[in-house]
Amino acid sequence: MISVRYDQAGELSAESEETLLEVARKSSYPLIHECGGFARCSTCRIRVLKGAENLTPRTPEEQSMANRRGWEPNIRLACQARVLGPVEVKRELNRRYDLQEFNLNELTELEKPRSQLVVVLFSDIRGFTTMSEKLEAFDIVYLLNQYYSQIGEAILLNHGHVLNYMGDGIMAVFGLQGDSGEKPVLRALRAAWVMQRVAEALNDTLGQDLGVEIRCGIGLHAGECILGKVGHPGSHRHTAIGDTVNTASRIESETKECGVQTLISEAILERGGKQVETGLKTSASLKGKQGELTLHEFTGLLDDGPGLLQAIWLRARVYGEPCLQELRDALLKEFPDQYFPDANVWPTWLEEQADKLFLRAPGSASLEDLLARFSRNIQRPVLQAGLLYLARQARMAEYVSD
Repeated sequence: MISVRYDQAGELSAESEETLLEVARKSSYPLIHECGGFARCSTCRIRVLKGAENLTPRTPEEQSMANRRGWEPNIRLACQARVLGPVEVKRELNRRYDLQEFNLNELTELEKPRSQLVVVLFSDIRGFTTMSEKLEAFDIVYLLNQYYSQIGEAILLNHGHVLNYMGDGIMAVFGLQGDSGEKPVLRALRAAWVMQRVAEALNDTLGQDLGVEIRCGIGLHAGECILGKVGHPGSHRHTAIGDTVNTASRIESETKECGVQTLISEAILERGGKQVETGLKTSASLKGKQGELTLHEFTGLLDDGPGLLQAIWLRARVYGEPCLQELRDALLKEFPDQYFPDANVWPTWLEEQADKLFLRAPGSASLEDLLARFSRNIQRPVLQAGLLYLARQARMAEYVSD
């Protein structure tokens, strides 16, 4: 077997002369290939970091596209480049929205119904009916699109999949790709905490602009679901059904009755372990369920560095997209001897650094651990100063020490 290292997937195994796309697909690594892998699009392009000599030369189709696009020699189409020896590559198309849509389409095990243990998250906007009566119709559409864009990012950052939008509500599932144990639970809980922090920022900005109050309730439950595609053959979609889904929905509704932001079931608390911090504990009779269910108010994850970084980043975007060039200029002034990428690639570079912090971070890590871990790419004082700048933009500077 030949070692193929993708940037965020770690080491994968390949047979000789398999294409990089085939290697990614058999390992369930999300690599977009809009044309199906026939060199008719550029979406599967990758950047070769090491071992370029261990890939077959460009095919005529790939060379034609490279000539038209003016690609450097180390930019290849994964559907055309075949593996001859060890290689390290990085995908070029890395937008989380595209990858989430791709992930759902590539989960071929969902083509037929199957039962799987997952975490289900339900969320909706409090008082949305009253809000709808107050606002103009197009204001409501604008509000929802802004809300979904920002709130949904917290789900995608934590490897969740949005399966359904229901008016002002979102249904998301964690663990679709077979993750077991506490990992999908902690990811779902982190997403819920970040969603609440983003909702607070949206209330300060979008809510004030429209004269409404934006608050959300979130409910989480874990258990077996039936996963698969349902609907008309010409317009079917992936979904999850079963008692776990119904229970998660009822738990979310109970947040209004309890006056809390997020409620979780005992199943979530047990699987989340000691890192889960809770507040109110209550027993509730849920609509359509026999007996009472013990629920816990979720207040956060203990010493959760990745969640804090996500909240800072997303809240900074809500309060006003930070002027990245101003951030670069400020850091250059404070650290004149430190190398920074050129201004034209600075925004892309900064986004890549954020993705490394968010997506490659351990499931449980303190902020100090994360800063130390990623100080290889940029000196730690610079990273700390940049983070503090963003934290001030996000009004979360009290979480970050100078």
